[in-house]
Formats: sequence, structure tokens, C-alpha cells
Amino acid sequence: MLNFLKASQPFWVDEAQTGISLLVTFEGLGEVPFTATPNDGEAHGREIFQKAIAGEFGDIAPCAVPTSGQLIAEISYQKSHLLQQAAEKIAPLQDSVELGIATPEEIQRLHDWKVYRVEVNRVEQQPHYPQTLMWPQLPEQ
Repeated sequence: MLNFLKASQPFWVDEAQTGISLLVTFEGLGEVPFTATPNDGEAHGREIFQKAIAGEFGDIAPCAVPTSGQLIAEISYQKSHLLQQAAEKIAPLQDSVELGIATPEEIQRLHDWKVYRVEVNRVEQQPHYPQTLMWPQLPEQ
């Protein structure tokens, strides 16, 4: 889980208020644009969303219609984060397979994480990209 230090400038990502974009300062990363949702795949995303709803980062501005470039930049950041997370899960599982010491469960988890990584890499191929995007479901831990 990423440790966030502060957040500011929250605004709704859409008129349906399904997510909040804001500037978040993460430990070790500095300040980056971030979108938090109530069912974020990561605990820090859900926590940031709840704190934003509670007003801890100031009033949430209404959504602004982002340009395609802004959407692509935000998606690119999220994609990089998800791919890094997948790489961290895949590496030790791949090691156990290559060393011939993997359990059947580890082999299945490796497969699931590799499928997830491929699906993350294909998000740009979705219809209506970048205006509409569905991130793949995280594999079971």
C-alpha cells in the first residue's frame, strides 16, 4: 500500500460523482495526480476517497470535462502503478516456477497475475477509450 501524506484540489471526475481526482503527495513519489474511487482496488485509494468525501482536503469542485490528453495522462499514471504492482506479485512466483519449487497454487497465481498484466496493457484497446475505461479485476491474493 502506498503511504499518502497529503492531498489537495479535489474535484469530481464525472457528473455521476463516481470518483474524485486530486493532487496527492505520496511518500517516496512526491505530488502526483490521483483518482480515488469508493471501490478502488487499493486500500489507499478507498481511504483517500472517504477522506475527500468527509471534506478533509477541502470542498470537492464540480467535474470539469477533461481533455483527451488529460485523461490519457491520468490513465497512463494509473496503468504504470497497476503494472508495477503486478510485477511485484509476479517476480517471486516466477522465481519459484523457474527453480522448480512452485506449488500448484503458486502456478495458478502466476497465471492469474500474468493474465491481469496483459489485460492492464490492453486498456487502450477498449471501445470509447479514453472517455470510458474499465480496469481489470485484481487477481485474488
